[in-house]
Amino acid sequence: WNVDFILVIHGTIKNQLQFYNKAMVSQISEIYFRAWKKASGAFLEKMENSCIQDFMRNAIYLHRASPVHSKVRQIMSYFHSRKGCHSVDKMLFNLYRPILWKALSVPNFEVRANATLLFTEAFPIHDPDQSNTEIDTNIQKQLDIAMRIVELLFNSFFPVNESEKEWCCRCVTLIQMNPMAARKFYQFAHKHTAPTNIIKLMLAIRRMLNSYIQTADVLELATDWLSEALPKQGQKAAKSRQVRIMETVEAKPDLALVYLEYLFSHTSAQEKHNLTEGRDFLLSLEHVAVWVADRVLPFLKHLNENSPDSETSQQLAAQITESFLLVCRDVLLVGLADDMLKGQILHLCSLILLSESGYTCIPAVLPVLKEVVNSCVPNDDDNQDQENPEDTSAVVLGVVANIFQKIIEVLARRLKKEPEEGKQLCQSAAPGLTDFLQVAQTWGKAPLSGVFSTVFAGIVVEKRHLLQKITHPEEVIVPQSVDDMPPLSSILLSVILKSPSVTGAFLSEVSSSLDSEAISSLTELAAVLHILAVIKHSGRSKGDVKRAAVSVQQQIHNHAVSSVDGSDIQ
Repeated sequence: WNVDFILVIHGTIKNQLQFYNKAMVSQISEIYFRAWKKASGAFLEKMENSCIQDFMRNAIYLHRASPVHSKVRQIMSYFHSRKGCHSVDKMLFNLYRPILWKALSVPNFEVRANATLLFTEAFPIHDPDQSNTEIDTNIQKQLDIAMRIVELLFNSFFPVNESEKEWCCRCVTLIQMNPMAARKFYQFAHKHTAPTNIIKLMLAIRRMLNSYIQTADVLELATDWLSEALPKQGQKAAKSRQVRIMETVEAKPDLALVYLEYLFSHTSAQEKHNLTEGRDFLLSLEHVAVWVADRVLPFLKHLNENSPDSETSQQLAAQITESFLLVCRDVLLVGLADDMLKGQILHLCSLILLSESGYTCIPAVLPVLKEVVNSCVPNDDDNQDQENPEDTSAVVLGVVANIFQKIIEVLARRLKKEPEEGKQLCQSAAPGLTDFLQVAQTWGKAPLSGVFSTVFAGIVVEKRHLLQKITHPEEVIVPQSVDDMPPLSSILLSVILKSPSVTGAFLSEVSSSLDSEAISSLTELAAVLHILAVIKHSGRSKGDVKRAAVSVQQQIHNHAVSSVDGSDIQ
């Protein structure tokens, strides 16, 4: 084995990286991480300096539009998620030190933004071999490498000396780079600029979004192209208009999709249209939602071997559905969706999951649910009566919780029916699950508290099913990590363990279920113990894990006492 062969493998992977989907990149990330953990000597040095640090440089200096940039960011996120381990912290500190701090102060705003995203995700970056005093001093310095970053970032994404059009362009750029970071950035923007600038930005964004309705004629043509490309159901196709010009025109679904994507993502194209008032632009989205439900979803069905167009129709239907969900997510993200539109969007999400092949759209549905919840979470700065939340928000969140439950059920069903396809689907859904649970735990009460009940039940049921297949007690192996759990449980626990607050919310649900005796059988209690074992080995929430373990022990003791009493009676 030649150490230089590492460079050959690394180069080959980099050349193909742009063609890999998220699930494949996730697997590649794990391969790199495991290879690094097992390496030593010259192999370890080569892995760190020629592979991991190379990914770091690419994540900082690659243009955001590069097809590789999001992939290297995903790989680095995988390494950041393993922080807390001495060797990982040491490696990140050593490899980031010569490149990250310099990149945070370069003139190019996009490089600064890329470096900032890495810095915030990897924070704190410290040498675990230092004393506690030295580590605290180093972290304090980073918190101070942070105040300056705020100023640099503000000038990058809210350049007050530029035109309002440029403000919108920078806003779109930040949202595309990191939606959560964008939400935080604009949440606190008022502290760094005059109120008039905030108002100007809001009006500019409204002009941008209201311009959708001005393209109604072109959207109608695109709708016709998409409709004509789909095979008709039965002999009669529903007519979308009473009067048509009798002209034969070739259906161009690909061109229609390209145009819609361009229209929704390019500010310069949107600003060519005039401003309209009212909620007309929301009404147009509601009409499209109805069209997707009525004319597109029927083709999200299993492939028909007797129909040569079946696969093409299904792929086109899925692409249309995912594109529209992306638009809905963006409208929710900027806070322009009212309760009526939210209800329409959630209804569409429910119909998608009920479609035969609607499971393929789960990764696109989850970000929509997250933004709906985000729009309903109470703001601590608002003087609202928390004891009497608005009925509409409660209803909306209740629907979200039900849809999330359906998602978990669909994932479990796909894993049972098509294990390999199910695993890929779960991996694709993992980022959406992570973001959704992070937002859901901020609510902390009904109806979203049921989300963690759903997650807990899903893991227990899957693990219980596995334990019931075991015939001899010696075959039971206590898991050490998420990799030792069955597929759905592995994905859900890996998502939960990424965030201490989400882990805490999940363990609260575990304890609540145990205290209410909802978990009663010995097999279910064994499943809970395996869950706690995985969380314990991760080092998360030790106190909460211990309290839950005590509850399990008490339940097992009660079972033992009941068994003895039963024997005495007999």
